[in-house]
Amino acid sequence: MKYTAINELNNFDFHDSEIRAINLSNNHMTWEVEEIHALPNNTQNHFSKAMCIDHAVMIFQDVQIESIIYEGYETNYEAINPVPASPSEYENILRKAASKAYYFIYSMKNLHALDTGRFSVCFNIDDNIEEGFGYALTLTFSKSIVQWDGFCGKTWYEDEKWKKLQRGFIYTAINELECFDFHHTIINDIYFSDEQMIWKVSQVQIPTNPKRDPYARTTYVIDDAWIIFQNVLIKKIYRPRAKLLDSTNEVTKVKKRVYKIKEYYDDFKKWYEIYWVDDLAKISANKYKIKLEITARDLTPPGIRKLEMEFSRSVVQFDRLSSKTWSEDGNYRFEEIEVDEE
Repeated sequence: MKYTAINELNNFDFHDSEIRAINLSNNHMTWEVEEIHALPNNTQNHFSKAMCIDHAVMIFQDVQIESIIYEGYETNYEAINPVPASPSEYENILRKAASKAYYFIYSMKNLHALDTGRFSVCFNIDDNIEEGFGYALTLTFSKSIVQWDGFCGKTWYEDEKWKKLQRGFIYTAINELECFDFHHTIINDIYFSDEQMIWKVSQVQIPTNPKRDPYARTTYVIDDAWIIFQNVLIKKIYRPRAKLLDSTNEVTKVKKRVYKIKEYYDDFKKWYEIYWVDDLAKISANKYKIKLEITARDLTPPGIRKLEMEFSRSVVQFDRLSSKTWSEDGNYRFEEIEVDEE
């Protein structure tokens, strides 16, 4: 192949990269991966920006699988502790997972050199097991090789429309979601970056300096804003059950549907607006929870999603307040309507 990067895993971004195949042979492990990103400091990237690689081969020489640990998680009813797999299961787990249609790298962490001259690394793998959680795969190896034939363009976060997040905003509200009114806020885009969930939204409402001026009563509209959920964990996305009436007044029952992780990204494209925010609470020193009701552009009703997630920090960023909200407009007034009780 044209490009070869040796012992440069730290100069790649593997978030949301897809593993298409895994081969274990002669103490070597080979991955075929798609959609990895070569960072600007990568020796094989001669561009000034992070570049996308649509297909690459990763080789771990003299590899040793140190552990596979299924992630723990919490529900409203019980706590599920992390579960280590047995060493006798390691190869079967990897071979079975790699044969799935859904097998992604969520993140890479703890890459470091050992005193023995070998290296250690941990990959968080999202393999869409039934509960919706993946596992942490820890490897040691003597040498890593990443090979590919070419670049397919700048990575998505090098696009100018995302640069605004890096340059900063005039206004930044940290852990102040309760001070905003997100009812009928339009969702323009959703994407993930470094364990962050980022929403580009419009038509957010905010009271004037709510924490600094408790007597403020004027509510303003923010035309464009970014909502960032850091260290986010999506607990559940589902469409609630409903009863629908057709044109002939026939009742159709729609069953509740819980979405799988592999369906999230396609479903995000259908999301239209935030209808309601519920159950926003701090549940520990560095963790919050929130429930959101979302309206979606569904071909089949009801076009509603319920989203439950946890995060360590929320950030809302915007540049200006565009106008008073419609109910604050002096030209708008409520009129009392007399109702005939007879």
